Amino acid sequence: MVIKGELQFQEGRRDTLTNPIIIAEVFLTSTEGFDRGKFFFPYPTIPTLKEHILIYQYTILVEQLTKTKCRQ
Repeated sequence: MVIKGELQFQEGRRDTLTNPIIIAEVFLTSTEGFDRGKFFFPYPTIPTLKEHILIYQYTILVEQLTKTKCRQ
């Protein structure tokens, strides 16, 4: 995770940042369905997020998802 500026935490929490600009994740084969579904859904709603990088554990594959002006 890459943060620009000071760390900003979700109210009442110390384990949830609200201002990442880049999130990188390693997808495990056993959890990919969960990661792409329920867990992945809130990321586009983070206003500061510019890129989400997905790294696959057992496949030579990296996906880079980038927000564009029309998708913000």
